Amino acid sequence: QMDAKEMEEALTSDPNYVRTLEDEVELQRQKKLQELKDKGIKGTPVTPETFKAWQERKRKAKMDAAKKLVDAELKKKKGGKGLSVL
Repeated sequence: QMDAKEMEEALTSDPNYVRTLEDEVELQRQKKLQELKDKGIKGTPVTPETFKAWQERKRKAKMDAAKKLVDAELKKKKGGKGLSVL
């Protein structure tokens, strides 16, 4: 299997090759990965436990935001002419 650099060389050697947006994004991604690797920076290790904890925090935050939005809408509707009783 070819790595990104070999694949890019194979593609660019073709005379009919036209660089696409996907190629450009992949090239930038590879450069950034190499830059981070050279600096010795590694990504955040994700384990099933840490992922589950993150997922729960994300769900709770989303539910809290939705509840705030609903509460704000309910507060807006209070007060009118009393027609909401029907």
